[in-house]
Amino acid sequence: MNYFENVGIFSSMSLIDKTNLSDFCQLQNLKAGEVLFYEWDEPQAIYLILSGKLQVQKLTQGINKDVAILDAGNLVGEMAFFDIPPYRSATVTAVEDTQLVVMLQFSIQQMLEKYPDLYKKVSNIIQERRLQNKSL
Repeated sequence: MNYFENVGIFSSMSLIDKTNLSDFCQLQNLKAGEVLFYEWDEPQAIYLILSGKLQVQKLTQGINKDVAILDAGNLVGEMAFFDIPPYRSATVTAVEDTQLVVMLQFSIQQMLEKYPDLYKKVSNIIQERRLQNKSL
């Protein structure tokens, strides 16, 4: 199955590469209220939301503050792969039952090296989210 066929951020990839990337991915289902990862966790993967919604919260001055609600077609967990040292910058919890595509680190690195345009798109998402986080 090709998980990336109709996802805009992956539009620069060939159909064959999208299918190949899909072969290295797996699906993960979260129930409403289930935590995908916690702030400060070590990253293992980036996730693409296929269905459902995720809430992103950041601990600021001892209080969990809402950062965003992400729905189908959005990436989550990408920021940790561009930080040194890498760690999760927020806690992500399912708002409703959610299905995710799990992209492991080695697949991500190969994909971004082969597609500079995709790397740029992911970098732009990260810059936007960092600006959003500064207001917390």
